[in-house]
This record gives sequence, C-alpha cells and structure tokens, in this order.
Amino acid sequence: MYFLYISYINESTNFAESLGGSGDTKDWGHEKDEDKIEWIRLCLRQATKMMKPMKRKGLSR
Repeated sequence: MYFLYISYINESTNFAESLGGSGDTKDWGHEKDEDKIEWIRLCLRQATKMMKPMKRKGLSR
C-alpha cells in the first residue's frame, strides 16, 4: 500500500518537473534541518487526506 503512495508522489513530481512546475531547487517544500523520513510521512499523510472523499455539508435534496 505504501508503494502505491510513493508511486503517486513520484509520478506527480515527474509530471510537475516535465511541465516546468519545478524551480531550481530539488528540496521543494523541504526544510534543510528536516528529517527525510518525517518528510515522507508528512507527504503520505497529506496524500491520504487528499484521497478521502469530501464530506458534504448542508441540505441534500
């Protein structure tokens, strides 16, 4: 299951780089003093959050 997330992150990064969405730096969004494992966990946590269906608020008709 983690390999699927890693593949999603890898492919989205490749897509952004190929279309000019990447800057000069390779550490996009990454602090220099931040642990790489913690960075991966943060990315996976955000990817999981984005993959969940959104809860709809308000009245349903």
